[in-house]
Amino acid sequence: HLERFLAIPVFRNGEIAAVVGLGNKAEDYGPSDVEQLRLLMEMIWNVVERLKAEEALAESEERLRKIVETAQDAVILLDPEGRIAFWNPAAERIFGYTASEILGRDLHEVLAPERFREAHRQAFAHFQRTGEGAGIGQVAEMAALRKNGEEFPAELALSAFRLRGQWHGIGILRDISARKAVEEALRRKSQELEDFFQSSLDLLCIADFEGHFVRMNPQWESVL
Repeated sequence: HLERFLAIPVFRNGEIAAVVGLGNKAEDYGPSDVEQLRLLMEMIWNVVERLKAEEALAESEERLRKIVETAQDAVILLDPEGRIAFWNPAAERIFGYTASEILGRDLHEVLAPERFREAHRQAFAHFQRTGEGAGIGQVAEMAALRKNGEEFPAELALSAFRLRGQWHGIGILRDISARKAVEEALRRKSQELEDFFQSSLDLLCIADFEGHFVRMNPQWESVL
């Protein structure tokens, strides 16, 4: 049974977010009680909102971490000096280096074939000053080097971001060895078919659905 009760609503974005109450004070409540209770609730509510924001940030970071860790492409972060600052599991699988082996090392010295290193160094010096480069915002094919010294074709998407006044780079790299092998196999098969078409002693031709010749091999000339 409350003889005296003071309730104050707390508003956020024009709506009541909470109500704080105080009851059974010996004396009647006055304006100072209202103000003290309001200030107390504001302080508590600010703490609650900060905790909610921190929880939301932690959840967002966890989602991002899981996306990066389960990605099939290598995700590599470069610091302003060109050293590797982040290395996801796909990068370990593609290149053969564990994170403990590669973090802090110069990317171009470790992952680029030697014949390209000087050009990479010059381009990175420009990137350090401006955050710009021929590969920024583009997807390009390049040669990369595994831990065992094997060179392989890769597809790289490179982006830049500025943090504490310095430029950092983030690359998403895909091993396209299998795709290149398929393309080469198709090229060889196409060349074999072309060689057969040109050298066959039989009369070979290609016609469209209306019966018009599209191609004829050289034997047609010698026979007809």
